[in-house]
Amino acid sequence: MTQTRSAGVIVTGFGSLKSKLQIDGCCSSTKLQSGSDIQFIIRAVDNNTDPMAIIKIFEFDSGKKFRRAELISMNSFGTVKTNKLHYLNFSAKKYGQNSYLITLKDKPPGEYGITVTNPNALDEKSTIIASFSIL
Repeated sequence: MTQTRSAGVIVTGFGSLKSKLQIDGCCSSTKLQSGSDIQFIIRAVDNNTDPMAIIKIFEFDSGKKFRRAELISMNSFGTVKTNKLHYLNFSAKKYGQNSYLITLKDKPPGEYGITVTNPNALDEKSTIIASFSIL
């Protein structure tokens, strides 16, 4: 992965609240072919946690100027819609002392992001997203 971005949260809409991740640019500079095996080594605090719980690989809606992924939306009636992200399936194996070897099972064309949460941290100041494209 060569491209890592810090994402902000966007609040929009009259009568509704939406939380989205957004990164600038239409597409990632890291381009991968869907027909080939796609693997990543992802570093974490340690590799004692279930990787499915801390690693998320999700699809962006891509525009000309930015890529967005909606995390949650709530309307004025209190209806909350969460988990609007389209996630890619992957398998994971421990790699070294504090990393995981990730192999994508799904590889449809599109723009994608990877986030890794730290289960040991009390608060995370920002969300870091590594991005890539599948052609």
